[in-house]
Amino acid sequence: MTKKNIWTLLFAVSSLLTFAKANAAELKLKNGVSFIAEHDTRSPRDLVMLSFLGGNGLIKADEQGTGRLLSEVLDEGPVGITTVEFRKKLFLLGAEIGFTSNARSTSVIVVAPAANLEAALALALETLQKPKFDEATYQFARSKVEAGLAQREDDMASTIRYISVRDAYAYHPDVLDGTPSRLSLKNVNLKTLQKSFPILYDKRYLMLAAVGPTEPATLQKTVEAQLSAAGFLADKALNRSFKSARADQKPKGPVKVTLINKAGATDNQLRYLLRRNLPIDNMESVALNLSAKLLGGGMQSSLFRVLRGERGLTYSAGAGVNDNLGYLTVASFASTDKLAKLMSGVSEVVSAQAKVVVDKSNADLVKGDMLTEWKESRELPSDRLSSDVAAKIYGRDPSFEETLDQWIAKTPETALTAAEQKYFDLKNAYVYVMGDKAKLLPILKTLGYQTNEIKVVEPAAVL
Repeated sequence: MTKKNIWTLLFAVSSLLTFAKANAAELKLKNGVSFIAEHDTRSPRDLVMLSFLGGNGLIKADEQGTGRLLSEVLDEGPVGITTVEFRKKLFLLGAEIGFTSNARSTSVIVVAPAANLEAALALALETLQKPKFDEATYQFARSKVEAGLAQREDDMASTIRYISVRDAYAYHPDVLDGTPSRLSLKNVNLKTLQKSFPILYDKRYLMLAAVGPTEPATLQKTVEAQLSAAGFLADKALNRSFKSARADQKPKGPVKVTLINKAGATDNQLRYLLRRNLPIDNMESVALNLSAKLLGGGMQSSLFRVLRGERGLTYSAGAGVNDNLGYLTVASFASTDKLAKLMSGVSEVVSAQAKVVVDKSNADLVKGDMLTEWKESRELPSDRLSSDVAAKIYGRDPSFEETLDQWIAKTPETALTAAEQKYFDLKNAYVYVMGDKAKLLPILKTLGYQTNEIKVVEPAAVL
């Protein structure tokens, strides 16, 4: 199931609701499995999420794509019934089942009316018990994954994001989200899926979450009974420990810029990635995210205003923060004749923003934007549930996200100014450009890059 479909499935649990604070109960199954449940009588259906901790970070870099293939195989239903029969059962139950995975977890999402939840859960668990590990199903799943890969390869912005994060983090488990490359898919076959299945769906590392009209205690009993009947209730729940990727890290060796070759390209992508042990779940982290909006968060941001509005070098330029991995990124694109000026311009704008004393009017502007985004991200009970689960998986504080509106309000302008001064410096950033190497190599050399400082990579040769 695609990410888009997963979010459609999550959205389907309820219609848009008036914003409200989360009211989740934290329960435990008899074996110690954590169960977060929110009672919401306005939701027409219950949603249950089974998250197996570990995810694609447990799979080798040269076998990425395994998790995506497994999800596609499981979407075909269990052995013993055809895919059409599987879909018909879901239709008659008014239910949906989705399988997805990321760097730290693999999840099964079940949505159904309360009266049919038990049957829908049983069907999902039957699929885990008896996956269709046959060659025909595997080849069908592979064709879908390869189609998605081809679509990504046609998108230069997606390609530079994919390559830059993996390169800068040296294939750390936290950047291995299951997205495949041509190379990694060559190492994956049906036997690889069968070998990886018990790793990605390890019942000892299970975490549960649910939301809907059914009382949390009743949901707990239903889920526990179904897990036990299907053999997916371990004797004792175990905790999975993860090694964080967050660290102050600058490029090593002589390489100062990585050129990703795209023969015949007319536009060129540009991306800076600054790895830092960024603050998390405190006022400084709020200030940094607000400052990033001032730098590159929209049409009023410094990057957009200067590089597009004043200099006409690009149609778009932005900046953002990844809290979980710990990096600040700046991205843009330009035609070949404007790339050199764009690269110089990005450095100038970031350096200038680091010296800006943020006033109240600008702080209030980005605070309003961030507050709106926060409200929208927690408008549905299912959204809040997903946020709480993600926070726990990444060792963060769910209560901080729940009260982020208060943190936004009380973060002073001086904190934004301090964040800009501390973090807006690209001298230790990883630099990536993507375009036709025949055209870009001379441009990079005019900017002062020596031959040994430029690494040229072919997308087809990257894991």
